[in-house]
Amino acid sequence: MVPVWFLSGRAHLKRQIAARATVDPARLTYIQPFVDYLRAEKNRGRKLVLASASDRELVEKVAAHVGLFDEVFASDGHTNLRAHAKCAALTARFGPRGFDYAGNSWVDLPVWAGARQAIVVNAPAGLVRHMRTTGRVAKEFLRSTDRLD
Repeated sequence: MVPVWFLSGRAHLKRQIAARATVDPARLTYIQPFVDYLRAEKNRGRKLVLASASDRELVEKVAAHVGLFDEVFASDGHTNLRAHAKCAALTARFGPRGFDYAGNSWVDLPVWAGARQAIVVNAPAGLVRHMRTTGRVAKEFLRSTDRLD
């Protein structure tokens, strides 16, 4: 059924998979220094949003497990919330450059471009090097195996 679901778009495909998949958020890998950073920011009174291109059903489970997020932005079966669509949704909610964005993928470049600051988490070395050239990286949480020198 995957090819049939995909014909209706990525968001629809993600919704169909999410409806059939069992994901235990406790079994996912979390970058502990980043979680600690989020907890500290939350304790400072900062509003935290979990914005993901994954389907809302899965993202809400992760948000509930982590217990730090005030709001969830996610794909919803109609809109695939990635790249430019994610940037547009965050900008509509928080205004131009009204949010900092933590990401780990080349597809996050449009979101970082619309953010006030970039936070790079567990990204490939090439992307980390690229983001450093932008001068907009506020924080980095790198993979322990990366060598950037």
